[in-house]
Order: sequence, then C-alpha cells, then structure tokens
Amino acid sequence: MDLQTIRTNSRYKLDETSASFWSNAELDTYINEGNRYYWMLLVQAQHPITLKESNLNLTSGTKTIALPSDFISARLLERVYASYTHPLKYFERFEEVNGTSTTSVSSEYLPSYRLEGSNLLLEPTPQVTETNGLLLTYFKRTSNMSSDTDSPEFDALYHDMLIDFCCVKAKEKEEMVGGGGTSLGSFQSSLSLKEQMFKEMIERSSIQRS
Repeated sequence: MDLQTIRTNSRYKLDETSASFWSNAELDTYINEGNRYYWMLLVQAQHPITLKESNLNLTSGTKTIALPSDFISARLLERVYASYTHPLKYFERFEEVNGTSTTSVSSEYLPSYRLEGSNLLLEPTPQVTETNGLLLTYFKRTSNMSSDTDSPEFDALYHDMLIDFCCVKAKEKEEMVGGGGTSLGSFQSSLSLKEQMFKEMIERSSIQRS
C-alpha cells in the first residue's frame, strides 16, 4: 500500500472519510511514526530488508571515513582486493599502541576498525589511497513517506499494522482533546494481534540450517 491508501483506509476505520477532526498531515505523521517503529523492530531482528551495502574510499594519511547518512549500525566491514574481500576485525583499543601503516602497498594493508561519532576509524592509519577500497554492510534507516505514492520499505503483508497504528494514535488524540468518541480499545486489540504475528514472523528470515 502507498501512503494515500494507508491514510484512506485509516479514515474508513475512524469513520471520517473527509478531513474534519484529523487533517491528512496529522494522519501522515502517525503513519510515519508507525513506519519508523516497525522498522526498528526489523533492525532488532536483523532482518535482511534493513541491510544495505556501501563502497568506501581509502585516503592515505586519513584514518577516519564518514559513515553513510542513513547508517544505524555496522554488520560487516570488508577490505576489497582485486579478486576477493577480507572481513576486518572490530577492535576497541584501550591500552595497545596505535600508529600509521608501514606499507604503501595496497594489497598489504589490512586494518582493524572501530566507530567514533559518525565515522569509521581505521587503525593503523592507511598509507594508501584507493577508490572503493572498503565495502560496508550496515543496517540502514528508513525514510519518511511524504508523497502519496510513497510506500513502506517492508513487505505489504504487514502494512495493515500502519492503519491500526494510525487509528490508535488518532483515537488517543480524540480522547484527550475531543472529549470522547468510540473507545480506542478495539483498535489497540486489533493492532496487538497483528504486531504479535509480525514479531514472530520476522524473528527468522530463513529456516535453512546455519
């Protein structure tokens, strides 16, 4: 479903097919809040739909590399060579000495890494410059839906949750500000059942032995 369809179906359940108490912009805010919430559950489950790859450049004398703007957390960082890739070790250094790499030969540079602010930090500092010398696999943020034709990034099988999530948020406002209306209990009950199924289904994306 796209944003317009989710909003329209939410209005059906709220019994307000034309904007009156709730504006379209307000319902869109609730829908996007739900979209972010369920995306976080997918990230927690390490669901593959939340993973993304990005090539990063090595620069001689520079130990920090800016992380992608949609970065949440790293799954794997690899050193890219001509015919293969080599996973790099994540290493938090507390007592060991750090320095600058003693080699300017690209094929001999194999650093460890850690995270600092919004950067990767390579140790030792490289003495090679190489385009796409690293490959980062990471869990990414999802984007807010702004256009009516935008759709959630997760499977359409679960989009009904966003309808119920929107309705619960809308009914919460009605009870606080509007002074009543239909109880939100039925919306919460419907949402809880769908969320439970969602959580159970995303726990494993494959049943193959590992």
